[in-house]
Amino acid sequence: MRRFILAPVCSAFLSLLCLHGAAGQSGVGYTSVYLSGGLNAINFTDLNDRLKENNLPEVGSMAYGGSFGVYRAIDGRVIVGLEGTLYASQNREDSLRSNLLGGYGLLQVGYSLVHKRWLEFFPLVGVGYGSMRIGVRADLPEGSFPDNVSGPGNVRELTSRGPVILLGAGVQARFGQRNGYYLGARAGYVNMGNSGWRYSGGQLTDAPTASSSSFFLNLTLGMFLHDLY
Repeated sequence: MRRFILAPVCSAFLSLLCLHGAAGQSGVGYTSVYLSGGLNAINFTDLNDRLKENNLPEVGSMAYGGSFGVYRAIDGRVIVGLEGTLYASQNREDSLRSNLLGGYGLLQVGYSLVHKRWLEFFPLVGVGYGSMRIGVRADLPEGSFPDNVSGPGNVRELTSRGPVILLGAGVQARFGQRNGYYLGARAGYVNMGNSGWRYSGGQLTDAPTASSSSFFLNLTLGMFLHDLY
């Protein structure tokens, strides 16, 4: 759990240090920090087919996610930034439930095609590294604490990690004076490479594909740390 939380937070913290230094050395452009949240439609076709064959609940295809990021706009057009993201989903079938928890950190580069005082539109490309954990477990039966702790937990946990690629675009509308705020939206496609599934620290053989692909749609609230003009 700590790895999933610390990786995005560390990425965002390092981005603040690096990009704030760049902002101080250049008099052109601006720096921005933002929070975003939304939905991720994830494709786990191969994994869910195998889970279904073994009478286990499929992993939910719709996950909720949140991100924190910072970027520097060079000459007001070229965008370079870092972003950390966490996402999660849960699916229940009878007395079994599956949980997904994932996260990744990205270095992103974009270009502002529309750059007005109040409106901006930009495509983005991101590369980074991510990990995810899937747990399948049974609901605990009624009974005493020792019975639940010492009994067969019927808990299965799989982990995977690998490189991440993002292709997307964003639009944002500015409001407020000088170092103002903005509301926006970002959408795109994310792919995490196949590094295989691990169970209790060991590599699994004859396992389904561990790579995942997803489409995301996030709403964004951000703040400019330097004037646009």
